[in-house]
Amino acid sequence: MRAIIILRQSDKDVKYVVFQRLNTGGAQLNHQEIRNSTFPGPFNNLILELSVYRKFHALLGIKNRDKSAIYKEMRDAELVLRYFTFRETWQSFSGGVKQQLDSYIDKNAKEELLRIERALSQPTKTKCTKGGTRVTGRCYSSYGCRI
Repeated sequence: MRAIIILRQSDKDVKYVVFQRLNTGGAQLNHQEIRNSTFPGPFNNLILELSVYRKFHALLGIKNRDKSAIYKEMRDAELVLRYFTFRETWQSFSGGVKQQLDSYIDKNAKEELLRIERALSQPTKTKCTKGGTRVTGRCYSSYGCRI
């Protein structure tokens, strides 16, 4: 029996191809589920965190996560990734959407997230009564800590 060991440090393209090949039997994974496994890290964690905001789920019509196909199939997370991808690449966009999403999450998997977090929070900032800044319904002090 032949076995291939894939380490966390293994080439991302190798991991992606293996996931694609293993995905031919059993429960099929969609593209976002494969991305979630192939590109772990702070950027993917941010996508997952933003995708479950209560107001975002309300916009998508998600009332109960356990019964929502959008949530179960990570389509909410893919919409967040699409937002970031199109926001930064719309002028030079070419090729298929899947390829662009894969490329964007790969490129940003290890980059500094502060720029992205600031861009997302800018339109929703308001002053808190406690002296911090309210961002998307949460209160943060000027040092970025929760109040």
